[in-house]
Amino acid sequence: MSGRFIIINKKTFPLPGTRGRFTHLATIQYGIREFMYFKDKLEHRVYIEEITGGHLERIEDDSLWNSLKEFLDEKGLTQVC
Repeated sequence: MSGRFIIINKKTFPLPGTRGRFTHLATIQYGIREFMYFKDKLEHRVYIEEITGGHLERIEDDSLWNSLKEFLDEKGLTQVC
C-alpha cells in the first residue's frame, strides 16, 4: 500500500489558527485523498489525519493508518519528532 503514497509537502510550519500549538510535519497524497502528519507541541503527541473538505478527520481504518505510519517511518519523517 505504501507504494502509492506521495509526499506533497514536508515543510515544517505552525498550523494557522492554532496559536502555534500544532506544527505541520508532512502532507501525504494517496490517489485523490490527502493526509496530514502533525505534532501537538503542548501534549508532545503526533497525529496522522485525513484532510476532507478542509477539515481533519480521524482515520478509522487501522490498516490505512499503519501503512501511512510505515511510509512516514521509511521516509525518515518520524525522526523529526
